[in-house]
Amino acid sequence: MDYSFTIFIVAYYKLDFLIDSINSVLNQDYENYELIIVDNGSKIEVKEYIELIKNHKKIKVINYNKNQFSWDDPLLQIEVCWNKALSESKSDYIMHLGYDDRISPNLLKEYNKILKKKKCLTIAPNLKEIDRNGLETNLIAMINKRPEVTQGKEIAMSIFDEHSDIKFIAPGEIFTIETEYLKKYGGYHRNVEMDHLFGIVPFGLSGFAKNAFVYWRRHGENLGNELPKRGMSVTSQYQKWLNDKNIMNLWGKEFSLLEGQFICKGLINKSIKYDCLNIAENFYDFNIAGAFKIYIKIFRHSFVYIYIWMAFYHRKSSLFKKLKII
Repeated sequence: MDYSFTIFIVAYYKLDFLIDSINSVLNQDYENYELIIVDNGSKIEVKEYIELIKNHKKIKVINYNKNQFSWDDPLLQIEVCWNKALSESKSDYIMHLGYDDRISPNLLKEYNKILKKKKCLTIAPNLKEIDRNGLETNLIAMINKRPEVTQGKEIAMSIFDEHSDIKFIAPGEIFTIETEYLKKYGGYHRNVEMDHLFGIVPFGLSGFAKNAFVYWRRHGENLGNELPKRGMSVTSQYQKWLNDKNIMNLWGKEFSLLEGQFICKGLINKSIKYDCLNIAENFYDFNIAGAFKIYIKIFRHSFVYIYIWMAFYHRKSSLFKKLKII
């Protein structure tokens, strides 16, 4: 049996990136898939392009007249647009593809080949980074290493073990997920990367198509670069997700309460370190307001002041090295 796949893309702007992303899906050397384009109140040139291709046999379009994004609630678009695409999917598996990313032509074929050998809850490709012009970079951090099929829990736990034989270095949203499982789970959570990696992946087998790729585009307009500047706290997002999905009890029921506690404490600890690095980055960019907004959300946590000091030292050392002061 060949498996069916839904790939969905949320479209708003950056038409050149979007065309590249859409074409990478339509050029798959595998037939059993659909492409859902969520028109998120898009710019006129994007809307005109979607109108041109909407009758393609592989394409389904979901329209929003108003863009489902605001700086007051920047992750609302995940809750709305991603879950609308999920509700429309009738395929066996579903994956999100960024409007600014692309996939290799063999991705779905490789997925199907692995899944036919061993049914998995989730599956992911390898990762390469590209610049805004679509050219591959040479960042060795993009190397992933793990068997073709792994217990998903091992991938999650490897995040806390730098000596693990499993290497997972990718955006957490890179996983393709069994559609019905995701619907029963409650759909996409706005803290999508952590939710996939620790709320879904650990609870089944996870496939890895090492010879298929998502090409992840790095450019200055990435939302992830902007949110810390505006004072969004990673810790606040993590804490809300841990409570929303009751991750400690989820892990406790499936594995052990001790492991659930370890995961929750470990993730909050990591999130505080991220926030402290962002505080330092904002401070050195003279964005005092952004730094303060993050600080007031985390100052009660243990070791915050040690982490802030370490972050400032790291940021100062990096700056001095760049300026050849040290």
